[in-house]
Amino acid sequence: MTVTAAPRPANPLAALPPEIARIVEVAEGLILLLDHETTLVRTMRIGEIAPLQAEKVRLTALYQGLLKGLGGPANEKVALPPPQKAVLVDVGKRLADAAVANQRALKVGQVATDRLIGSIVTAIKQQRPSTAGYNTRKVAPRSVANRIAGVTVDCRL
Repeated sequence: MTVTAAPRPANPLAALPPEIARIVEVAEGLILLLDHETTLVRTMRIGEIAPLQAEKVRLTALYQGLLKGLGGPANEKVALPPPQKAVLVDVGKRLADAAVANQRALKVGQVATDRLIGSIVTAIKQQRPSTAGYNTRKVAPRSVANRIAGVTVDCRL
């Protein structure tokens, strides 16, 4: 006797109610976007992050709105059947994990940037004379042509 598996829908979201499927779809998009941003930060491709921000904000707001809309009138809690609840819990956990990994990567990048800026500032301070016009012997400082006159650091992501 052979046992055959029950046929599964080609799209697993098709078995879910449309509002639950939409939440999962948006969460999956947000997870992919966060993972991509995390990869860009870790590979120091910072210039490619800015274009992702508008989409990240849009998906986050959409996800929050869909979750709020899942409640009944006046945001009453709605009891979901266990399979639907399990799907939402799973995608919520994966989204939280992606957000934590993204936040960690951004923080590490920020710390590295802060250290780099600190090193640059220290080097500049060491190269500048201690007095603005005259040193302690009332003699004008020697030529400062080889010294750094100023620095601008773009810290935007």
